[in-house]
Amino acid sequence: AIGSARAKDMDGMKVTVVDSLAPEFAGIDVAPGSLWPANSRLHLFRLGHEIRPTVADACDSSPAVNIVDVSGEGDIRFGDEAICIRAASGPSNPLLQYIVTMEVVDASGNWTQQDVRITNADLAPAVADGDPRCP
Repeated sequence: AIGSARAKDMDGMKVTVVDSLAPEFAGIDVAPGSLWPANSRLHLFRLGHEIRPTVADACDSSPAVNIVDVSGEGDIRFGDEAICIRAASGPSNPLLQYIVTMEVVDASGNWTQQDVRITNADLAPAVADGDPRCP
């Protein structure tokens, strides 16, 4: 037990909690299905819909998740929250494989990145050229 004199000394004490741990991806699921046939239609992948990341952070209950890069051959359009990929194979990308780099950032600015692969085994709704949901 803390005596009253010691407790009085602690009245003006200031405690600062510093979050120095980066958030983590527990997993990233991509909706199953097909980008096949290679019919030149755009397919939309949205965070929270066709791309579902699961993240955890010690101090922030809802860290921000964004798409930061997409690599692969062909017509690829992306923004922070969505990707559009044209379903077309090419000589150096016959399997329609794309690498999406995701980033999670907590309220303290700590961050982690993780890659997820989208292939011709992943489904996203086909959308028209010029669809405003495509970045």
